[in-house]
Amino acid sequence: MPRAPRIEYEDAAYHVMARGNRRHPIVYSDADREVFAETLAEAADLAKFRSYAWVLKDNYRTSTDPGPSVGREPRG
Repeated sequence: MPRAPRIEYEDAAYHVMARGNRRHPIVYSDADREVFAETLAEAADLAKFRSYAWVLKDNYRTSTDPGPSVGREPRG
């Protein structure tokens, strides 16, 4: 059963998280971490959003992003 749609508030911030399947790593090296940081910066520029803070661990990433358009920005 899918979760209920997110309630959106103007000027709200949202906690966004992604975890590896079965808590397996999503990055394996410092090079992977660099690519992640570069990709996040590029996506933020393209989608015109800013991430207030983010953390990248071996098996998950988490961030605090502005809303309400998180996840609904146009894809290029």
